Amino acid sequence: MGADLRRLDAARAFFHEPDPARLHVRPRAHTLGAVADHRRERFQKALWRARALIGAGAGDFQKRLSALLGGRTAPPYPERFVIKALGRVFFLRAEEVDWVEAAANYVRLHAGREAHLLRETMNTMATRLDPAKFLRIRRSAIVNIERIKELQPWFRGEYVVVLRDGTHLTSSRGYRDPLERLLK
Repeated sequence: MGADLRRLDAARAFFHEPDPARLHVRPRAHTLGAVADHRRERFQKALWRARALIGAGAGDFQKRLSALLGGRTAPPYPERFVIKALGRVFFLRAEEVDWVEAAANYVRLHAGREAHLLRETMNTMATRLDPAKFLRIRRSAIVNIERIKELQPWFRGEYVVVLRDGTHLTSSRGYRDPLERLLK
């Protein structure tokens, strides 16, 4: 039996067949890197082609869209918000909103003594509101400029914003510039 094993080993060595029990497959780093580089190059080429196609047809697309709409354009900022609460659906005009407060993935619209939740993020709400009428004073608060009664200087460039209904909100330094533009 020992001689048979030696002959088998000699045959494997002659034909260069590795022993399956000892076979370890290790990908070579340079091979994997080359594959990744190739994929990255193909992706970048496809991305450039897509950007070129979009850029080339953008003007034509705008013309066709304008022709389709017949010169009609939607108002850039909503005039009212649809509030769904307690099985009811009602409307809140944007000009009735005193201030907006962040509440996780919702925003709380304060209008008079009422507050309404709307499923929208603060960043989305900031882009939807008219910047001529609303001002973001901190990450979690946007105020209606018409509802601001006074600005009281606070520490380190912050302000206390007092609204007409008596609500006190503190601004943050990151949003100081828009508030100071109001003072000019």
